[in-house]
Amino acid sequence: MANTDLESQELKSLSGNGGKKQQPLISVIMPVRNRVEHLETALLSVLSQKQGIAELIVIDGASTDGTVDIIRKYSDRLAYWLSEADHGIYDAMNKGLKQARGKYLYFLGSDDILTVRLDELESVLCDPSTVYYGDYRTEAGPVRNGHYNSWRLAHWTINHQSVFYPVKAFENGGYSLKYKILADYEFNLRCFGNQRLRFRYIPYEIAFFSGQGLSSQVADPAFLADRLSLIRQYLPFHAFLYISVRSFIGRLRRSMIKPA
Repeated sequence: MANTDLESQELKSLSGNGGKKQQPLISVIMPVRNRVEHLETALLSVLSQKQGIAELIVIDGASTDGTVDIIRKYSDRLAYWLSEADHGIYDAMNKGLKQARGKYLYFLGSDDILTVRLDELESVLCDPSTVYYGDYRTEAGPVRNGHYNSWRLAHWTINHQSVFYPVKAFENGGYSLKYKILADYEFNLRCFGNQRLRFRYIPYEIAFFSGQGLSSQVADPAFLADRLSLIRQYLPFHAFLYISVRSFIGRLRRSMIKPA
């Protein structure tokens, strides 16, 4: 069967209440394309969690390297999966959102690893109006996110592999396809500017972040062009003023550096 064919596997675990499907606490959405060497480890980091606490949704972008064979291997343990051409990682993530049934949404890269025990978060993820975020690990060691405020978010975004979003965060839409690499930054700004949402730091290491994805290697010109206007739109004016001054000083310094 061609790996561009639409395929899906419905969630098989049922609750004991009249045969109805039990709503998981977390929907883990994993976009992937041509990651055959790393995908299985990423999948197992979710599938090894306490049964019933999370569902795993895999959206493949028409891989050609054997990735789909790995997905099929675990298809009976996935809530949903498909393989088809898409318009990039955020298009895949939006497709996953449409299939999610969890109270919270979490996005894991196909070369990253979920390290937290999700059952430890059952009593932590308790407010449907709160975006929860924790720490993460890289090859260089642990990274503590700590508390984010508007000043810090204006400087840089929260690592995507450390965030749990309530369903409410997506009521007004998912990720913008205008931004190919940093749509998650735009989304975090949008959430921060949403008066119906709060952000809360939780002191848990959530995942190992490989840093091998596109966002770590490729720039996003469209986002960089819109960054200041987005910060002005979603963050308080003092944060906009702060980052504007930093950007001006940075440009001034670069202009003063003469080529040898």
